Amino acid sequence: MKRILKILGYVLAVITALLLLASAMSGYFNPGRNVLLTLFSLILPYMWVATIFVLVLLLVFRQWRPALVVAAAIVLSWGSIRLVSPITLFRSHASETDRKLTLVTFNVRNFGIYDGMQKDINPNLKYVLDTYPDVAILQEASLTRNHYESLPSIKPLLKELNKKYPYRSHGWHDVIIMSKYPYRFVEQELKWKGIEHGWDQESDHRVYFAKVFDVFAGDDTVRVIGVHLNPIGLSMKERTSYEEKTRMKNMKSMEQNKNNLRWFYRHIAKKLKQASVKRVEEAKELRDVIDRSPRNVILCGDFNDPPASYVYRTIRGSDMRDAYVDCCTGPAITYHENRMYFKIDHVLYRGGLRAVSSEVVKQGDSDHYPQLITFKFKN
Repeated sequence: MKRILKILGYVLAVITALLLLASAMSGYFNPGRNVLLTLFSLILPYMWVATIFVLVLLLVFRQWRPALVVAAAIVLSWGSIRLVSPITLFRSHASETDRKLTLVTFNVRNFGIYDGMQKDINPNLKYVLDTYPDVAILQEASLTRNHYESLPSIKPLLKELNKKYPYRSHGWHDVIIMSKYPYRFVEQELKWKGIEHGWDQESDHRVYFAKVFDVFAGDDTVRVIGVHLNPIGLSMKERTSYEEKTRMKNMKSMEQNKNNLRWFYRHIAKKLKQASVKRVEEAKELRDVIDRSPRNVILCGDFNDPPASYVYRTIRGSDMRDAYVDCCTGPAITYHENRMYFKIDHVLYRGGLRAVSSEVVKQGDSDHYPQLITFKFKN
């Protein structure tokens, strides 16, 4: 019995260690080469939780050497693990006298305009107004001037919106800014390869947006870059099918699982790879914008890619910090629909700023949660 337990312990430890290492290292390689790289980067948070469970299980059964194998994999993977599940023991704090900047980034899913989700008071815009950050960067924000005047769920908030945010832009399934401070729209930073102002001429569909604003916050100027990178582009039918096929009752038999995998590779994997290739190009463009930018930069929005992924690493480079990593402990979720639970919205920054708080807030009725970040200006 001891011999069988020992063999099982090694098998479990080796499989767990290899999967963790593959997930952790996948973000160092261009995902355009293999769709598995994209899949492994997505499952890293889940693989981390599974690894902790396996490690505890091995220790309970006193499988010391297999446990060492798993522990070694954790050590080798820690650089990636800390991005998806940070452990922040010491973080910066702001005093009453410190100059601060609060920011909300939120994919508002067009304020429910196209999804039959209109309510008496729009919950996504209301969250922003109630929170009242210095700057709000909203993605998929279909608030043209016409919407302000015609949408029943927006009308009751219009007076408050005009009062609180005298400086704001408009969009159409776009990235917009709402600011307490004056800003300058840096139009020359919109010359993307193949996509002008987020418009994909071939598919006639808006899929990628990036807007650059210089916000004049008192004596400081902060370049705020709002982004919405290329999505996977799943149809509603594919999302519903994915949700149905991942129910436990539909994963009970080997034959069902084989059919589910075939369906996944036929309908999802190809789109995952295509979207990843596009996001890599977008990430390189954004990295160039960061390199051309002044000292104080905040880049935030919907990456459609998890932390530690190749796209995330490309944009972050060696000079940007992650507000969530600097302030929080444990994994987080920002996208939460169709049984897809991932952190794909990020806030990166550099310069004379330091994040002192970062929070994923479960508010609104979008498929994304908003994030609220407070920065202090360093002397």
